[in-house]
Amino acid sequence: MKAGNQNHSMAQFTLGSIYAEGMCVTQDYVKAVEWYTKAAKQNNGQAEFNIGYIYANGLGVKQNYNLALQHFLNAGGLGHPEAMFFAGVLYANGWGIKQDFKKASDWFIKAAYKDHKEAQYNLGIMFRDGLGVKKNPERAKVWLQKAADRGVAEAKQALQEMK
Repeated sequence: MKAGNQNHSMAQFTLGSIYAEGMCVTQDYVKAVEWYTKAAKQNNGQAEFNIGYIYANGLGVKQNYNLALQHFLNAGGLGHPEAMFFAGVLYANGWGIKQDFKKASDWFIKAAYKDHKEAQYNLGIMFRDGLGVKKNPERAKVWLQKAADRGVAEAKQALQEMK
């Protein structure tokens, strides 16, 4: 606690995790968000992502996709691939925001180049169907193959369907 109160980002992140997971304390997502926020203010991408995840899923707080997106974008800007993927998912599905396939594809591309297999799959589907990007079956196959090689069963199925 002392280190967390002295602006140590990792201590603040750890305290957020302790409250989020209920390790030796009563699980409390509100306190988790408080500690994660302190760490996030010091450019801790994982803390930003965790706050977004808590709000996206309504874990102990009111579900708020707009707030979740803000934190996913912040974490994505810090290079966090999972946050990039989640930002893409929110844009692709229009959860709490206007559906925007172009923005979704932009975030999936960023995550895919960081080897995020689900982003690679989603990007492949977007190139296959022309969602947010120009339809391009060859690029679709490249991204779907990358995802399939990493064990994404849906990517293998999509490749089979494209033959």
